[in-house]
Amino acid sequence: EAGRSPTTPTAVIHRGTCPAQRVVEGTLENIVQRVKDAGLTPPVIILVGQVASLRSELAWFENRPLFGKTILVTRSRTQASEFAKQLQKQGAEVISFPTIRIVPPDSMEPLHAAVERLKDFDWVVFASVNAIDSFFKAVDEKGLDGRSLAGCLVCAIGSATCDRLRERGIEADMVPGRSTSRDIFDALLERDAIKGKHFFLPRPDIAPPELPDKLRNAGGTVTEVEAYRTLPADPDPAVLERLRTGDVDIVTFTSSSTARNYASLVRAGLGSLPSNITYVSIGPETTKAAIAEGMTIAVEAEQHDIDGLVAAITHELGSRQS
Repeated sequence: EAGRSPTTPTAVIHRGTCPAQRVVEGTLENIVQRVKDAGLTPPVIILVGQVASLRSELAWFENRPLFGKTILVTRSRTQASEFAKQLQKQGAEVISFPTIRIVPPDSMEPLHAAVERLKDFDWVVFASVNAIDSFFKAVDEKGLDGRSLAGCLVCAIGSATCDRLRERGIEADMVPGRSTSRDIFDALLERDAIKGKHFFLPRPDIAPPELPDKLRNAGGTVTEVEAYRTLPADPDPAVLERLRTGDVDIVTFTSSSTARNYASLVRAGLGSLPSNITYVSIGPETTKAAIAEGMTIAVEAEQHDIDGLVAAITHELGSRQS
């Protein structure tokens, strides 16, 4: 009506720069109807002019593989940030829904005692970042440092665990290719490093007995110490509502406890597990726990760490190639 050409390129951008961004393109002549047809609602930005026609050439934001996906991260709040950053980098909207919280053991004395006699152990096996953090807290409290491990060989499970060790100036002597108890045992067996050897395993209170049992049966001596406890977290009502309304595409499990606690918290909050959710798992033990709770795992990471889980989600569930 003011004289601008009706064929002027126009775009309407809903929730710009957010993972839920949507864009409707058209011209001044038809953009109103197209926006109505698409059901776009505020907040929006309206872009008028030839620059709007360049979107197909410049659109990098929406071309990321996980753009438009809403992903629930069930790790403890202290561990979720790096995982969330990697998913966001691939374009996902990430919702934090901690199903576990990590707390110290009821008593640090057993861990203190083990730290003071590290010279008695041939191997120390760290299966998680939490185990390393708790172990070195005990080391610090006893006035010791990383040199206490000088007489031990160190097995680290997963890339994040190796990275946390490096922060302490320690390079793992063995890193199994996969993170199952069978793979850890097989890697040690291949090195002929079990019979007659003494293993120290700082572990959570809910750690399964499979690995220590295998080591003992193969002639090793095992000292297990509770390094931390894994407790259920309090559910977030806002996240439960998003699950109830179907506003979540993918739920991730990084341990057996996250799968079990998710199922318990959601059933308590909603009455049942929601349908139409895609569940992904970091590895076989976690998958087994999820299946036991009645969930179907759509994707299981081949590399059983956060990098492997992000890669599996991006490759198997991403709607676009990066």
